[in-house]
Amino acid sequence: MRESILYDVLIVLTAGILGVCAVAVRPALGTPASPGEVKGRRLIRDEAETDGAADMWQLLHAENSDFIAWLDFDSGLVSLPVVQGKDNEVYLTRNFDGSSGPQGTVFRHCAASSDSLNQVLYGHTVYYDEKAKFSPLTVLTTAEGLQENSRLRMLFETEERTYDVCLAVYVTPDELEEYGYDDPELSGEKKSCWLAWAEAHKTAGSARAIAAADPLLTLETCRRYDEDTHLVVICRESGRKSIR
Repeated sequence: MRESILYDVLIVLTAGILGVCAVAVRPALGTPASPGEVKGRRLIRDEAETDGAADMWQLLHAENSDFIAWLDFDSGLVSLPVVQGKDNEVYLTRNFDGSSGPQGTVFRHCAASSDSLNQVLYGHTVYYDEKAKFSPLTVLTTAEGLQENSRLRMLFETEERTYDVCLAVYVTPDELEEYGYDDPELSGEKKSCWLAWAEAHKTAGSARAIAAADPLLTLETCRRYDEDTHLVVICRESGRKSIR
């Protein structure tokens, strides 16, 4: 993957795009921050940048204490920060900076941890912006689109995990209830049944088979113009390395 480019982008985001945001985030993200809190967080960031003591992780975490990782496709299809809230509702309508907004923020299932066998991430499909949040995942529903965007990684604080995109499938609430594919600890027979069903009903897939013991990354978003159906992209972990 493109390490130097990615980190350049992250530095720009922390120093530029995120700096444009007018509201800093409270730890609980319950209400917008006060002007005093905004000033305090900006001082922390500015001081860290001046001292050269803070890296990308520290800068983003200073903006939002719920920041846990950066999701990045090698192809550039999606490159976004990932947060984890106290529940699976708050970030549906909460921006990274803590302000309210319909696009929300990509977030990990609230019950997941770094050790979970199934890293489940949710993001909106934004009708008016095909490049926003998880809107671009739609291209993975075709064989060509999946092949062109077949590799991604998650950058955690001390570790980089790489994943192969294995298949895309549309699901309904019935499949969620039956297979529990959004369970962070999905394993055993339940996992095998889910993968078998997804393979049989996929819209696109690769030749990369998923072994029973493979840790998964599950990306989920709404299907455009069909709120009762979701697009689920299943990825298998292919490697880990320390980045500290």
